Amino acid sequence: MQQANAIEFEVRGDGESVLLIHGAIVADSFLPMMSQPALSHYQLIRYRRRGYGRSAPPSGPSTVEKQANDARALLEHVSVSQAHVVAHSGGGPIAVQLTLDAPEMVRSLVLFEPALQDAAMASAFNVQLTPLIEMHRAGNSAKAVHLWMRLVAGSDWRATLDEHIPGVGDQAIQDAAATFEYDLEALRHWDFAAVGASRIGQPVLHIVGSRTAVGRQPVTDMFQAAVPGAKLLTIPDADHTLHMTNPELAAATIDEFLRLRPLQS
Repeated sequence: MQQANAIEFEVRGDGESVLLIHGAIVADSFLPMMSQPALSHYQLIRYRRRGYGRSAPPSGPSTVEKQANDARALLEHVSVSQAHVVAHSGGGPIAVQLTLDAPEMVRSLVLFEPALQDAAMASAFNVQLTPLIEMHRAGNSAKAVHLWMRLVAGSDWRATLDEHIPGVGDQAIQDAAATFEYDLEALRHWDFAAVGASRIGQPVLHIVGSRTAVGRQPVTDMFQAAVPGAKLLTIPDADHTLHMTNPELAAATIDEFLRLRPLQS
């Protein structure tokens, strides 16, 4: 991977630019999609957000706004004036903020189960995750990571994901501070209900897995109400790790959406 402005990134392929923004825990979650034939005619840009891998930690408190600025700066660094933006989970708020802050740079949005919260949801989320944060701070990051990932990918998450992202478990533990200290701190102070998401006029594809759809219903309803033009797609027999465990399907789904929405000259 290359490095610019203290951020690790990779650019692969030629064609319309697609920025990939990962969520918490697994910084390389989009790696399995980078070599998918369905996306071979795009320029794919993936990066490790601050604190993940060799990307520098944030200077001062981490915020979603600062992370959106990182994404914007990366696009500028690689001379991309407009891109499609694809984000997963905790990358969702960053993608939304980027779209609101620099609408001219975002042609379309594809959101895989975005981790969007209003103030009430954030409060409940904090209560749920406080034991994991304390576990990490006490020096047991491996257990904290395992308990988190067990919720979203099952008890065998490490073996399952390692088939697609070699070394994923070790890397997740190394990156634990990025999740439990930086990402959660940023999300704690970002309220989706207050950012004015109704201003989003770009085409949006909102993807939910059928196995996680019920638990995510409040988030789905909140997003669809704020951005009523968004296309909601529920993928059968899929969960929060769709783009990692079935990159072929994820890539084909993205391609089908983007082909009809080319970049504007």
